[in-house]
Amino acid sequence: MKTAKDLLISGLKAMGADGLVNGEIDSDGCGCGIDDLAPCCCCLDGGMNLDDCKAAKLNKEDGLYHLMEGQ
Repeated sequence: MKTAKDLLISGLKAMGADGLVNGEIDSDGCGCGIDDLAPCCCCLDGGMNLDDCKAAKLNKEDGLYHLMEGQ
């Protein structure tokens, strides 16, 4: 049986995303790759909410995750 994380990864891959970026902070700020989703435990420590994250693409030039168009 797939976990919620597995389902999220499958959905992100299907839409061509490389990971997530927090749209509530800075679209060029807090981002994570598909292989390491939400590594900061952001939902548990009172920080950002994973619900605020949006699909992102990795910019290979600057190494940052950027909000995908249409998000």
